[in-house]
Order: sequence, then C-alpha cells, then structure tokens
Amino acid sequence: IIFFPLKSIRDKCNIWISFNNLEKYVKSGYKTLFIFKNKKEVLIDFSYYIIDNQVTRSLILDYEVKKRRESLKK
Repeated sequence: IIFFPLKSIRDKCNIWISFNNLEKYVKSGYKTLFIFKNKKEVLIDFSYYIIDNQVTRSLILDYEVKKRRESLKK
C-alpha cells in the first residue's frame, strides 16, 4: 500500500492519498478532483501539478517495489 502526502509530513493538517485506491485525478480550475476505485469523488484545493508530481513519484515507487519482488522470486 502506497500513500502520498499533499503537504509537508510535519504538518498536522496534512492529507494522505492512497495511491493504490486512486482511479484517476483531473484538473478542475485551480483544484484537483480525485476519483477513487470505489467511484467516490473528492475535490481538493490543491494544484493539479503538485498532485501529478506526487502520483508520478508513487508510480515510480510502485514500479521499483514490483521489480524487486519479481527479482526475489527468481
């Protein structure tokens, strides 16, 4: 399970998003609409570009973890 933060991890008001449950995210003005696999939609007041950067990093992490698991199976 991979979660990514939207703010600093030191911020008590941080929001963590589950990468594994995220279906897609779309730009909605200056905000970002998250659509999760359970079809729940949440509009968050964060820049699409910040979200895209965090999702990209999570995707890379997920890829690396899967690659290492596969190499351990051999």
